[in-house]
Amino acid sequence: MKKCIYCGCDLKDEDKFCIRCGKPQTAQADDNATDRQPENGQSQNEQSLNDQTQNNRAKNDLNMQSGIMNEQDMQYGQNMQYNQQMMQGNMMNGQAQYGQMPQNMQYGQNMQYGQNMVYGQNMQYGQNVAYGQNMQYGQNMAYGQNMQHNQQMMQGGMMNGQAQYGQMPQGGMMNGQAQYGQMPQGGMMNGQAQYGQMPQGGMMNGQAQYGQMPQGGMMNGQAQYGQMSQNGMMNSNAGPGTKPKKQKKPGGKKKKVIIISSIIGVLLLACGFILLFGFRKPTKEYLKDYFTGPDPDYENVAGVPEYYHFWYYIQGVTGENGVYSRVTDVDIIDSEFSFFKGKARVKLTTEDEYLVREIYADLKFSGLAGNWNIDKVETRLDDPDNKIIEIKDEFYERLVCDKLGHNNKYGLDEFEEDRLENCSFFYDEEKSGSIKYFYFDYDVSNETEDGEYDGYLSFEGYFDINPDYSNTDYRTNVTVDDSGVGIVNADYPELPVINNETIYFYSNDASIEEYVDAFESKYPEYKNIIIFDSTGSIMNGQDYVDIINGTYNTSRPASLAAFDASYSDDIIGDWLVDLNSIGLDEYYGESYEYTRDLASRNGAMYGICPNICPQGFIYRKDIAEEVLGTSDPEVVRTYLSNWDTFGKTAELMKAKGYKMVCCKGDLYRGFGYDEGEVLNNQQIDIINRFVAQGYLLSNEDSVMWSEKWQYEGMNGNVFGYFGPGWMINSVIDGNSDKLWGFCPAPEVHYWGGTIIGITDNCPNKGLAALFLAFICSDTDFQISMAETRYYTPNNKTASQRIIDEGLVTYSPSALANEPQKYYDEIARKIEDY
Repeated sequence: MKKCIYCGCDLKDEDKFCIRCGKPQTAQADDNATDRQPENGQSQNEQSLNDQTQNNRAKNDLNMQSGIMNEQDMQYGQNMQYNQQMMQGNMMNGQAQYGQMPQNMQYGQNMQYGQNMVYGQNMQYGQNVAYGQNMQYGQNMAYGQNMQHNQQMMQGGMMNGQAQYGQMPQGGMMNGQAQYGQMPQGGMMNGQAQYGQMPQGGMMNGQAQYGQMPQGGMMNGQAQYGQMSQNGMMNSNAGPGTKPKKQKKPGGKKKKVIIISSIIGVLLLACGFILLFGFRKPTKEYLKDYFTGPDPDYENVAGVPEYYHFWYYIQGVTGENGVYSRVTDVDIIDSEFSFFKGKARVKLTTEDEYLVREIYADLKFSGLAGNWNIDKVETRLDDPDNKIIEIKDEFYERLVCDKLGHNNKYGLDEFEEDRLENCSFFYDEEKSGSIKYFYFDYDVSNETEDGEYDGYLSFEGYFDINPDYSNTDYRTNVTVDDSGVGIVNADYPELPVINNETIYFYSNDASIEEYVDAFESKYPEYKNIIIFDSTGSIMNGQDYVDIINGTYNTSRPASLAAFDASYSDDIIGDWLVDLNSIGLDEYYGESYEYTRDLASRNGAMYGICPNICPQGFIYRKDIAEEVLGTSDPEVVRTYLSNWDTFGKTAELMKAKGYKMVCCKGDLYRGFGYDEGEVLNNQQIDIINRFVAQGYLLSNEDSVMWSEKWQYEGMNGNVFGYFGPGWMINSVIDGNSDKLWGFCPAPEVHYWGGTIIGITDNCPNKGLAALFLAFICSDTDFQISMAETRYYTPNNKTASQRIIDEGLVTYSPSALANEPQKYYDEIARKIEDY
């Protein structure tokens, strides 16, 4: 017996190669073995393995000392075929996914049947050899066969089979489908192990799910995750894997941290800057400084203030130059600001000599916080949120002075603030939330040559937006009631002396005869002195004047003449007597102001109006109930309050198959149009819209007074007409069997009326003056004419009695409500003409 000079295992004397390590046992080799000394007390075998490990670490490739694998490196993911994997002195056969070629084993070498496995000899596929023993004939163990029961593989032996768990002792081999296996030093495990570990110098081959590669070893299998140890190789079809990392340069990680930190710092600073300066809204103080300071767009125009302002105009108050309103305070209603841009809605309190208002403005701004730029200021005078919050005395003064300037019978030369009383203003939400109503009294008590006056003038009116200049102009509608003024201890002025001369009264209005009859009833001593004559001609135009002038050379010269108020401009002239000169103006004090203006020229009053014709809207009650749900005039008027609302109501009528009015002429009438006038743009737009939308029964111009207008329209599907009281009893009542109502229209106007004057050739001016005084100042006569002729009195006292006492029940079956209160309301609001 002898020992291997390399690994120290026992050998027979005739063995030329070590059955364990396969190395030749020559004398030279023996000498080399004798000279070799173990290091650190290790055996020769251990020292050999350490040398091999160190060699593998240094080379880090698949070529081992004195051995190669098919002269090629094993590519990642390739599987070795059976009998194609070699370890030092041993063989592992299986479908390894990761593997290394151990030392001294060439590719494709097989061991012959029954032979001991020596260095370089081959072993056939599937055959296993027990350590140190010859295989006996008939005892071949094929690949995949199981060992007999109770057999164990000891050192130098072999275990072959489908062992579930197995360990390979030193120098042995385990071949089978083991689920878990460990490979000891110098051994081999072959099988489809799910989990395995590779010890030093060994190899695990199988479909391991997870594996680790020890130092100098190889793992080959379908591992999902693997690690490569020093000098080893991992080769498979595996998914994610950790490859060897390159050695990092010293300080590289620290440098990256510094760069990343710097970038983050800059970003944080930028975000902080944006949040601090790009999202802060302008403050109230900033906006107040902007609006109360100098106007940034000031152009140094004469008369224009340098401070920030809003210009506007009040009809009949400010004059053509208007007024500049200054901002005194700012309130932020809503505001947003992000990324250096924003917008806001603010309420600006503005003030001037006439009004204090709240004006809402929409702003756009930009810039940095604390240094914002106001890019745009947008306001609208007709903004529904705008309010007049105070009316100043200067406004009242203008209205009073305008009134006294037209008729200063009270002897008051200038406005006195102490005479101003009961000032109030309000918004009537039921009528219109955007219209400002006002009311005040002015004491006119004063002693004059004509007598001592005592009492108040009552001013009532409202502001609204002028539709033609909706962003700058207010309109004012003012009525003045002087019924609260009386003469103390004074009689009406004495009229001219009455003589016995007969006077002739010319008119084509047959109702004038009733005036004469009533006068003779009051003054029977003058019976048959006033004679009525019919002109047989319409009371308008130059033709009528020519008829009157033609009577002067006859036996029946005209002393009293009646004519249509609508044509007063063409008729009034020097051929009529100034009634102020004979004292009739004092008797006429209870009349509505617009009628006095109609008959006056250059301070002279040339006639009186015994009745008035305020125009409203006359509507079918049955249609109102169907479409609007009610025929109550107080409700219906809300559907007609202005032209926009009127148009919306027309759309409601159309949806139910009705027409709002009959023709374009009705709209002209609603505008208060007189022949020769020019329509404004808004009126033209309204007419065009009604035609285009199909709100009219007929689009023709010449339909009014036709059968279609009077009969078809009033009995068909037309909702209403513009007109005064006389239209109800003279036109509608005779052409319709429907019930009608009356209420105010979008605008206040009159249509018709009669003016009576005294001709300059009258031979009995005293009697003519007494007749006119009677018909305009006698309240009983005025009420009687309302009862019998359905006229509207031109006497405020008579009108109020009718309203308060319900003295008149209008007999026309067509009229279903008492319209007197609306007549009075409209007449008080009609503007001066």
